[in-house]
Amino acid sequence: KLGWAMGQTHDLEEVKKIMHTPISGEITEREPSNGYLIMQGGVPEVEEFISKYRK
Repeated sequence: KLGWAMGQTHDLEEVKKIMHTPISGEITEREPSNGYLIMQGGVPEVEEFISKYRK
């Protein structure tokens, strides 16, 4: 998605807007910040880092 978004505009704010906008349902309100680690065994260091920024 990032590659596509950057190909649409050179404006950084517009790229951010595109990245935060669900295009095909890839962003959900219910998915946890570490959703990509589900069934992969989360790394404690990553969990600690994420917990500092995501409450």
